[in-house]
Formats: sequence, structure tokens, C-alpha cells
Amino acid sequence: QYGKGSGHVFLDDVSCFGTENNLTECIHETFGDTSSNCWDHTEDAGVLCAVLCPDDMFECTTGRTDGLQPSCISAEQRCDNVSDCLGGEDELEYNCPCGPEGAVRLVDGIVPHQGRLEYCKNGRW
Repeated sequence: QYGKGSGHVFLDDVSCFGTENNLTECIHETFGDTSSNCWDHTEDAGVLCAVLCPDDMFECTTGRTDGLQPSCISAEQRCDNVSDCLGGEDELEYNCPCGPEGAVRLVDGIVPHQGRLEYCKNGRW
């Protein structure tokens, strides 16, 4: 997708798991090995890096509905009954902490005033 490189190949036969903090933490042949079998750059790799949102923001893993990048939205946009993420993950119950402590709600009832009683404790229903 990004085309062939040119010049010396410094890393060959690289295998990553996705948990590495640095490319050299991936399994690979000897760094700078001149016996590389990919001198013609047919094995060059491309990378798409993820953007991490600051702690006070929420990441739309499916992208934002307004198409802006990075895909971070403010905490106020999360759980406000308006989907700001393409996949709606900002409004999913498991991404929305409850509050205040001790609050109660009724869920899964057929009519508005019935259902299972849930209690808010430590930010979870």
C-alpha cells in the first residue's frame, strides 16, 4: 500500500504481537544483517498506528460521526444520549458509569414503572 523502499534492509523476518512498545522488541533476524533475503524490498511492511486519547477523553474505536481525527471525544460527549461515534460505543451502557453513588433505576420492564431494580455502587450498576 505504501510502496517499496530503497537502500539497505535493517530488519528482516519481523514478527510482532501488538504489545510491543518499540519495533526492536518484535521477534526479528539480527539487526542490520547483510545476508537479508529481501534486498529487492518485496517484503517491506507498512504500519497504521493507533492514536491514544488522553485520560480525560473517550476514544471512538469506530471513528467519529463528524469524521474528525483523532477519534477522541470529550467526557461530556460520552453517555449524553447522542452518538458521537460511528458505532455508537460512546452510548453503550458498559461505557457509561452510573452516578451518583446510591442511585437506583428500573431496567428491562415492559412499562416505564416496572423492571429489575439496579443500584449504583462504585460507578457500576
